[in-house]
Amino acid sequence: MKSRRKMRKKAQHVINKNIRLLNKGIENDDLWRGRFIMRQIDARWSPFDDGSGGQLFATIMMVDKRTGQTKKVWLDNYDSPWNYFSAINDFIVKDCAVWEKEGRDFLYNDNTDYTKVAWEFNGV
Repeated sequence: MKSRRKMRKKAQHVINKNIRLLNKGIENDDLWRGRFIMRQIDARWSPFDDGSGGQLFATIMMVDKRTGQTKKVWLDNYDSPWNYFSAINDFIVKDCAVWEKEGRDFLYNDNTDYTKVAWEFNGV
């Protein structure tokens, strides 16, 4: 039987992979150029009673580097990459409302490379 530490580490790897995949996609996107990012800021491990594994509940912070707007969501190691995409998409479209607030013309003409804009997650 695997140790709890190894099971948690494996679950953390799944979450890291999903976040990395999403951030890389936004970074390489011609429209967003890294404007939005997702970072894990906390996690809680909940082992299964039978010792076969567990669920890692992660607090994820999403950030709009242009406006500074943030949102926290809970995702876990059993959520598919689609759930991570859906969370950031809702953040962009619904919470930040970039299409309504900034308009199509601004978004398509903004050439800012947000990958060069740093965002500090300290103290969050």
